[in-house]
Amino acid sequence: MTKRAEVQISAFVSRETNKKKVEEYARATGLKKGRVLEMALLHHFQALNEIPTDMIIAPRLVVSKKVGEKLIRRINKPPKPTKALLDLMRGD
Repeated sequence: MTKRAEVQISAFVSRETNKKKVEEYARATGLKKGRVLEMALLHHFQALNEIPTDMIIAPRLVVSKKVGEKLIRRINKPPKPTKALLDLMRGD
């Protein structure tokens, strides 16, 4: 009797984004969903090993309701750029 090289893991993923993306990619490439997930994990862990930790940006940020509302206000009505920012963008 031989042991299987794989083990099964279980995880919850968001239906509207990750599940849909995995299914679309699997359908487009002809790969099984398990293989797509295996490749994604391998790429992710390889990136974590090769990219300096201070350069990795989290795919999701969790903020308080107060901070979220402030972000929405700034996005909808951004502040005018400072002189220093304008100089930087011009290359001064």
